[in-house]
Amino acid sequence: IHRERKKKATRPAFRLRTFTDQLRTIFPTFSSGATSGAGYFLRPATKIRQESLRAKRPFSIVNISAFVITTGLLGILLVHSGSHLFVGMMNSILGKKAVIFCLNNPVFACVALMGLSLAFVFVLSLGFFIASRFGNRKPTFRKALDLVAISLVYVQIPELILLISIMLGGRSSIALLFVSLILMGMAQLLAFRSALGLSEDAIFLMIVFVYTSTYLVAKLTIFILVSAFFPA
Repeated sequence: IHRERKKKATRPAFRLRTFTDQLRTIFPTFSSGATSGAGYFLRPATKIRQESLRAKRPFSIVNISAFVITTGLLGILLVHSGSHLFVGMMNSILGKKAVIFCLNNPVFACVALMGLSLAFVFVLSLGFFIASRFGNRKPTFRKALDLVAISLVYVQIPELILLISIMLGGRSSIALLFVSLILMGMAQLLAFRSALGLSEDAIFLMIVFVYTSTYLVAKLTIFILVSAFFPA
């Protein structure tokens, strides 16, 4: 009788363990991915340092692709939702013709914004690649691209919040995007310092050089595009 009771008492626990193991076996990638992604918010500095030492190409490709698609969709939705700050920035940078073009050709404009976002990532990575040479470090361009891809995580979250809010009919402030740029810079500082072993002064000067160079290249590119497609 005692043996039968023990068997009955242990059977539910055995089934529970088996069911849990089956879930982990069926969804190993989802489970590990969720745990890894949570590290970016629960222990961000530690996670960024860890990923900077073991950056992977699949992660970079997926993360950059998600950033490019999200930025393109968000830009078009902000124009169509009538965001005063965003539309005003577009008017001052690109002109009214560019805003009208986005309203009349949303698909093509979305693709164009995706292309500009992808170019931004590559120019930023190229800037870090060149700047690291001045610091007597010789990472490959792929390594610089991987490190930049890590920082894009903190840009996508505010973008997704704004995107979902606009799709639900809200009018969220794009000030979140400026906060995301600050978080991106902090993430890049941690990632490149950990990966390259440079001092804080060297990393700070590197970021200033890269951001200034990226701004100048972006300004020149925008001037050429506006002159070619939207002449006065």
